[in-house]
Amino acid sequence: MPAPSDRHPDHGDAAKLLTDAIFYSGLIKIETKDHKGSIQEPHRPAHIIHYIQDEYLKPDFIFDISETIETKEKAIAAFSSQFNVSNPGDQPATYISDPGFIESLRARAKMVGHMGGYNFGEGFIYQKKPFPVNNFKFLLESAPKR
Repeated sequence: MPAPSDRHPDHGDAAKLLTDAIFYSGLIKIETKDHKGSIQEPHRPAHIIHYIQDEYLKPDFIFDISETIETKEKAIAAFSSQFNVSNPGDQPATYISDPGFIESLRARAKMVGHMGGYNFGEGFIYQKKPFPVNNFKFLLESAPKR
C-alpha cells in the first residue's frame, strides 16, 4: 500500500484508509457480502507492506530491482500527462513534471540499492514490527554485495 506519510497528502490518507479497512475486515461482527451476495469470512492479511514514495523513509527491507529498473521507468513514463511534460504550456509545471524528477527516481533506486547491496533497489516499510520470519530460507536465496 502507499507510504504511511508522503509529500502528497492523498498517499498518507490512502494508507490510513487501507489500514482501517484491513482492521474492520477482520471483525466478526461486521458482515460483508461478495458480488454474488454470499457472506464473506472475516479476513486480515498476514503482512502489510508500504511502498516508499517521495519522502525518504527508512526502509525495513530492500527488494532488488536491478533487472527491472527499465520496466519501472517505462511504467512511470506511461503517465506522460504528469511526468516530463515536454510542452509546459499544455499543463502547469509541477514538482514531478520536471525532467529532473525522473532522474531523481533512478538516483534514489541506485542509493537504496546500494544500501541493500544491489545495483538498484526499492525500499519497503513493514507495518507491524518486528518483521516476522519462521525460517531463514530467504537469506540463503540472496547474496547482496555488501
